[in-house]
Amino acid sequence: MQVPPPRAVRTIRPTPLSRLVIITGGLIAALGLITGAMLYASYQDALREQQVTLRNVAIAFAAQTAGVAQAIDSAAQQAARMLLQETPSSSGIADGREGLAHPYLARIVLFDTAGQQLA
Repeated sequence: MQVPPPRAVRTIRPTPLSRLVIITGGLIAALGLITGAMLYASYQDALREQQVTLRNVAIAFAAQTAGVAQAIDSAAQQAARMLLQETPSSSGIADGREGLAHPYLARIVLFDTAGQQLA
C-alpha cells in the first residue's frame, strides 16, 4: 500500500523582523511627537495663566500703594492744618484717630528740625 502524497501545506511566513522594527519605531516616534506637542501646549497655557496672575497682582499692589500714599498725604495735610491752627503752647494734635481717613494710619507724629516732638 502506497502512502498518498502529502497535501500541499501552506506555510505561514512571519512578517520580516525589519518590518516589525520599522513599524514599532514609527509608532513610538508618533506617540513621542504627540506627547511632546501636548506638553508644549500645556506649558504655553501655564505661561499665559501666570502672566495674567502676575498682571492682576501688580494691578492690585499698585492700587493698594496708591491708596496708602493718598491716605498718608491727606493725613499729613490734615496734621499740618491742625498744627497751624493750634497755639504753640498747646499739647499738639492729641491722638487724632477720629479724623483719619484710613484705619491703618493709627498715629502721625510731627517733629521739628531739632528733633523735638511737636504733635
